[in-house]
Amino acid sequence: MICDSMDQLIRTSYDEFKDITGIYEKIDGQFVGRTFGEFYTDIRSLSEKLLGMGLQGKNIMIYGCNSYNWMVAYLAITAYVGIVIPIDKEWKTNDINHVLSVIDIDFILYSDCLKENLEGTNGPRANLENETTDLINQGATLDVKRKENQTNNNRVCTIMFTSGTTATPKKIELTERNLVANGHEMGKLFTVSANDRYIVSLPLSHIATILGVFIYPVSMGANMYIPNDFKEMGEDLKLVRPTVFYGVPRIFEKIWEAIPEDKQSQIKKGIKISNLLMKIGIDKRKKIFAEFHKSLGGAVRFAYSGSANIDDELIGIFDDMGLPILQAYGMTETSAIVACDSINHYRLGSVGKVLGNQECKIIEQDETGVGEICVKGNNIAQCAVGDDGYLHTGDLGYLGKDGYLYIVGRKKRMIKLSNAKNVYPDELEELLCQSDIIESAFVYEKDKRIVATVVSSASKTDIDVFISQLNETLPHYKQISEVVIADEIRQKLYEKE
Repeated sequence: MICDSMDQLIRTSYDEFKDITGIYEKIDGQFVGRTFGEFYTDIRSLSEKLLGMGLQGKNIMIYGCNSYNWMVAYLAITAYVGIVIPIDKEWKTNDINHVLSVIDIDFILYSDCLKENLEGTNGPRANLENETTDLINQGATLDVKRKENQTNNNRVCTIMFTSGTTATPKKIELTERNLVANGHEMGKLFTVSANDRYIVSLPLSHIATILGVFIYPVSMGANMYIPNDFKEMGEDLKLVRPTVFYGVPRIFEKIWEAIPEDKQSQIKKGIKISNLLMKIGIDKRKKIFAEFHKSLGGAVRFAYSGSANIDDELIGIFDDMGLPILQAYGMTETSAIVACDSINHYRLGSVGKVLGNQECKIIEQDETGVGEICVKGNNIAQCAVGDDGYLHTGDLGYLGKDGYLYIVGRKKRMIKLSNAKNVYPDELEELLCQSDIIESAFVYEKDKRIVATVVSSASKTDIDVFISQLNETLPHYKQISEVVIADEIRQKLYEKE
């Protein structure tokens, strides 16, 4: 679907799918459905209310858990009201205060369970539960004169915050044009339709989830199911029977790790038999690995993974069992996606081909063709464009002769966790060294955990107390799980590295 604005995307979805029940939210143990027509009406109603409150062109923060009202609010604000600032539900008070220090927030929509992290903040607000529902109902009776925002798709409609190389989150402004730019190209790759079913299991505050599991499926009339507890995912998969499954690498790792070792061995033996059959044109994967497919609901056509590197061997195992995992590559500055695998053509180890609406070049290549990946297109945040018109991603990779893109690492020091979170060691080292008891620090990843080696004359007890206090101010994925006290000689070795 080719759209020039958020309004056009919403209206087109309404015109094509208004009578289809397509958005389900789990309430009291049951998925309650609403039609796309009701969804559109609620979006317009909330926008009327927010405009009536004088919020046209204003900054509105959404700090909450996934919900139907979260989705309504996001589209109402971006399409018709002002600028939305979605905040990770895992952020603590100090990160919220940073956002408030760099942006004048005019209104806050929040989840009740996160209310305590807003203590000390001022200004009008409403919870995403009953109060936002009340705003939607009130807006249904209003008719506010507005300047339709869709006439200017270059206006900023969302401000995303992502971890930066300093101790503070980095602000990225995206326009309507950025958000809708990749939709048509994604449609060529995924062949999603109104018959497909998604589970919205990842936080909607992340650009990849917003585009890949929310805006794009809405534009195609696909069914979206919003669970209320990740611990119930196994049950929800059986209830929903999703046909498309989106996850970060850690989710797929957990799926495999949940299989007992003896059954993993049986699966690998079954793969050998299945691969032999495949060579003579017989595909029995769904039957041989029926138990595995049943654990995911039994209807998944394909999965896709993004936001971090996923192990090629794991992708190969899933593919051999009849579940292709497509990879996607991008970042917040690119409105989520630069390149993506196609369900019809994908290569193990590659993140697919660069989308047709973008250009990619590799600069400063070494003898193997590896260099920094640079891209440009109408999906790129203007603030991220360099003097040459390209976004310099900071990622190292190469383009194969057949046009497939391969990622090999980072120019800058960064830990990319398998749960799709970015952790910058420099940021944590800076925080550690702010303490009087830490002389120097070196932060790194070990066994999928964040570890810090520190030079300090303080006792292990005092250091542990300090780390515990520091962790309380950090999102869980940034928290330091182990501290090693190093002597000066070991620290010099780290410095040499």
